[in-house]
Amino acid sequence: MHTRAAGALTLALLGVCPPGSGVADAAPHDDVVVRIAQPDALTKGSHGSLRVEVELSDRVAQPLLLTPHVEGQSIEVVRGRLLRSDARDSGASTLVFDLPIRVLGPGTAVVHVRLSAYACAERCQLVEARTQRVLDVSL
Repeated sequence: MHTRAAGALTLALLGVCPPGSGVADAAPHDDVVVRIAQPDALTKGSHGSLRVEVELSDRVAQPLLLTPHVEGQSIEVVRGRLLRSDARDSGASTLVFDLPIRVLGPGTAVVHVRLSAYACAERCQLVEARTQRVLDVSL
């Protein structure tokens, strides 16, 4: 039974819910806000992290999935998925994540972050929030 529930939860987080699964389609929602903080100067060859802040209402329950994606060749995201437990304080209403990156070379990159979570009242609804930040890498 637990395996079936875990499988349904995984499918729900990935947005692949079978008809009749009881999980609503994802929609932008006021219960979640995502921001990528402006990093310090990025230089070729450096390693570091981007600070991602996630504000959650009291209605947002476990689980939580943060998925980054980069356009451009100047920055590489070292870790492709983060969970609530990866936040500095996983119990806070504003979660702070350190998204590890590697700077490959000079240029411009666009970092996108998608958050998937559940807001629950009488029923739980899959909610998503997205944000992006343009980053410039100097020599």
